[in-house]
Amino acid sequence: SLFSFSLFSGNIELMEQNGTFLSYPSRCGQLYGIGSDYQDRIKAYVFQNECADGFHDNIEPLPEEKRELGSTDTIYRDEECIAIVLEKFPCYCLDMGIERWVYEFQPPQGNAITGEIVHDPTLPYPPYSGWITFGIRWLYGRYEPCFYADLWYGIKFFQQAYIHCNTNEQRFGNWVLRFKYCSNTQNPECTVLKEWNVNFVNQDRGQIIISTREPDYEILPDKLETDPWVNEGGDNMELDVSFFRCGSNGGDEPVPNQTINFYQQFINGTGGHNHTEPVECGATRGQNYCGFFNPTTATTDRDGIAVTNFTAPYYSGNIRVIARTRYNGQDRESKKTITSKVPYLNKGYSTSSMTMIADNLNCVHGSENNYFTLSVLEKLANLAYDWNQQGGFVLRITAGTLPWGGKFDDGECWASNCQENHQWHRNGLDVDIGKSGLSNEQIQNFTNFISRLDIQIIYGLYIDHQNIYHWHLRDVKYRRIPGIGGCNE
Repeated sequence: SLFSFSLFSGNIELMEQNGTFLSYPSRCGQLYGIGSDYQDRIKAYVFQNECADGFHDNIEPLPEEKRELGSTDTIYRDEECIAIVLEKFPCYCLDMGIERWVYEFQPPQGNAITGEIVHDPTLPYPPYSGWITFGIRWLYGRYEPCFYADLWYGIKFFQQAYIHCNTNEQRFGNWVLRFKYCSNTQNPECTVLKEWNVNFVNQDRGQIIISTREPDYEILPDKLETDPWVNEGGDNMELDVSFFRCGSNGGDEPVPNQTINFYQQFINGTGGHNHTEPVECGATRGQNYCGFFNPTTATTDRDGIAVTNFTAPYYSGNIRVIARTRYNGQDRESKKTITSKVPYLNKGYSTSSMTMIADNLNCVHGSENNYFTLSVLEKLANLAYDWNQQGGFVLRITAGTLPWGGKFDDGECWASNCQENHQWHRNGLDVDIGKSGLSNEQIQNFTNFISRLDIQIIYGLYIDHQNIYHWHLRDVKYRRIPGIGGCNE
């Protein structure tokens, strides 16, 4: 059932779906069915070495290697595609009459490349067919697309024009890109919502592409405990770098003997690290938050391919790996984002028997330092409950692991591998229980309790070590042998 009422300056409709009320903007409460900020919602890009996936709509991010076009800009023959992107599905404005949102690419000569989103209320309803996207009926209903694309998933709608290695001389020169609103009852001449003037230059600067043979871009942090008493591990990922130029027939032609240099950039605010010191690193571990490449420089073979291996930092987070070269007097680069992460970690939760306390020193992570494997979290909850049932105090959990694992840098931002507090705490197997506010008797009672062999067998946790501040518990399946391993607290 549908209901409508006013909210602020726009109309809101509620749709009851599976017993849940959903709200979304309807009709033309804002300009052109897009909103008063419609110019911010409409963008143009040039994709440097791959076009967007999907058939004019995409729930996935747009290609990473792109640049947004200004109102006046330049594109080059070595680039892949130009695109107009609408970051929202438009809400319909007219109860009667067809309306269209039109993408238009006008080359210097010849016909324009166009595409459109159409709202046609004359189509039968039901079956849910009030929208057409590029000639394909939109299947989600007459009302729903505005909600479905703008609020649920943020689908981007786009039209592309392929430009890579163009050999048609008539296409070089000034292109005009437009996004327009057209109606057969209002503004029949169409309203240009946004326009770009783009100079397409017949210049081949070469195309460099960095890629991996793995299905995704995720690796473990370096120096991660992967064996019970060995502090090592971490993945390395093989990276391929391709370098091509445009051949005489318009296809790609490999460039051999091209020197490729490698760089990296830790992306601030990822992996649970919210301090912002990182700067770009070279190919070696110049900073503690950097990984390293081997080799640090590579040369393309006769197929235009160069190969290197990248080993992750000690820290979790997103790392942008960069390949750079110089060709025909132009600096060229390609970037890919790799994630350094321990998978399947779970955020700790407080109960009546245990509470999660952020253990912050110089580096602040808020509450984002209490993540564990699911097994350790379950064992900890059971231990806390039974200890509490025996009259014990509420356990204060002061440190686990960061959301994506890796080096826990509490105490010093970006500490070296074996420096400062929390040398372990990298993979969800370690738990600190605070002693603050406890009497000597309480401390001794809990120490005796958790030290019993039968308790360790039942709950699967043991005291790895302790100090005046906390007990450090660990999963018994990964019991460490004192003195063995790369770091010891």
